[in-house]
Amino acid sequence: MKKRWPILLGVLVFLYALVMYAPLAVVYGYLKPEGSPVELLGIAGTPKQGSAAGVVVRGETAVRDLRWTMSSWQLLIGRAAFDFSGSGDGLVLEGHAALPITGGVRLSNLRASGSVKPLLAALKLFLPIDGQLGLDAQ
Repeated sequence: MKKRWPILLGVLVFLYALVMYAPLAVVYGYLKPEGSPVELLGIAGTPKQGSAAGVVVRGETAVRDLRWTMSSWQLLIGRAAFDFSGSGDGLVLEGHAALPITGGVRLSNLRASGSVKPLLAALKLFLPIDGQLGLDAQ
């Protein structure tokens, strides 16, 4: 019984290191869902800390220069939690995302700001409006 604890601890540390420090480009290549409307481009780093050059949604670039840092301690309660930031076409985005083991995505401390024109163009609305837009959601 006493000899099992060091072995179990070693296996847990190995699995933790395998998940947190695996090259994300390789992991994404295996786990990328077929037919998904969302695609990550230029992936670098690890699940713990990494970046993507772009996020494409249905063929349109939604976010550029996406960066994230994973909170390791959240894994102990069965949740993957990330602090993220990114930008795109006059938009700056940052916040916190949590993915519980039960499914879904929970966003908090979401902050976005930028120009109105790219947002209207993305929505296919051609209105003679210009200005700044800000969003701060807790």
